[in-house]
Amino acid sequence: MVATGGSGGADARIMVLRAVDRAAGTLQFYTDSRAGKVAVIGDDSRVAVLGWDPARQLQVRLRGVACLAMADATAAAWATVPAHAHAAYRTSAAPGSVSSSPDLAAAFEASCAVIENFAVIIVTTLEVELLDLATHPHRRAVFAAADGWAGTWQTP
Repeated sequence: MVATGGSGGADARIMVLRAVDRAAGTLQFYTDSRAGKVAVIGDDSRVAVLGWDPARQLQVRLRGVACLAMADATAAAWATVPAHAHAAYRTSAAPGSVSSSPDLAAAFEASCAVIENFAVIIVTTLEVELLDLATHPHRRAVFAAADGWAGTWQTP
């Protein structure tokens, strides 16, 4: 789940994590460039990312800043999107647009230049919080970039 905050308040949505660059401390997500979250990130780049690993019973919370990838990174990412998924970026209306019917809302145009509607969001991680629910008692640790990634134990 990726959460943003803007003038309309906090907003969260489930997004597919597409890539991780451990050395750079970045996460990569794909979106429609016309989606409301793109404008929100442009106004306030702070984001939070929440993940859950059920096998390890581990909650991961990340705080960071988001930006849109440059054109060459976007083109490289687009090359990895399966052809059947291109239709998601081929709608004539922007995500969240009001429609008179579900069929019209999902309609796509074959002539639409889909890559123009495709964007890559890159989140640079500033803080990582881990909550281990598999241990008894539970354990919680926080690591921050500002502290050179030195971790601290916190009460769960």
